[in-house]
Amino acid sequence: MEERMYSPFEGSRRKSTSDDSKKSLHAIAAEFSGTAIFVFLGTLAAMSGSVNPLNGVQFQAFGHGIALAMAIAITAKASGAHLNPAVTVAQMITEHIDIPLGVMYILAQLVGGVVGAGFARWVVPSSLVSASSGGAFALPELGMVGGKLGADQAFGVEVIFTVVLVSVIYAVAVLPDEPAASAPFFIGGTVAADVFAGGSLSGACMNPAIFFGPALINSAWTHGWVWSLGPLAGGIVAGIIHRVFVI
Repeated sequence: MEERMYSPFEGSRRKSTSDDSKKSLHAIAAEFSGTAIFVFLGTLAAMSGSVNPLNGVQFQAFGHGIALAMAIAITAKASGAHLNPAVTVAQMITEHIDIPLGVMYILAQLVGGVVGAGFARWVVPSSLVSASSGGAFALPELGMVGGKLGADQAFGVEVIFTVVLVSVIYAVAVLPDEPAASAPFFIGGTVAADVFAGGSLSGACMNPAIFFGPALINSAWTHGWVWSLGPLAGGIVAGIIHRVFVI
């Protein structure tokens, strides 16, 4: 792979200099703040959707998709707008970000998720928090059909949806010489489409940070491996596919 300069939506493969260290700190701060914004808005959408059974999926799909597009637009220039440990893991595999910086990105994303979820819990009535489990993920009931997916099935759904999301990110933001101006909308739209398709199946998390924040704030860890390991596995699969077959 040829050496490439730092660009929006990507990590860093640059030589270490004092300027690079400063930019790395700015990038880590952007990952923290961008993830906090996304999780804050996404968690509010999840709480609102959980108490509106007739259009709950619409609340969550549009809320998460638009929130992510906004957060990407805000942070793309500073950090590459990963905002998702699964995205960072994939780009570590394809060497679009150095492993040490990638680890710092993931830590910043997880902390940002906790802060975003904490603010979401703080700004809504306690009755809504109780009724919605604070926006924490749980295996959903299948509506009028009844029942719910098994945890292993939900894990598979999360892997597939995350592969799709990460592949779109590579297509519109990572692989082109210049990321498309419409990249935030394509990526946010992919999240919205996945939530529409799978929100009633697995919850369509695709991002360990948006699981981790509400789970920690609300002590809701049941089947947590589905929404933490599933997206990470999807990111690994997508990274391997792009390293072997695309790049």
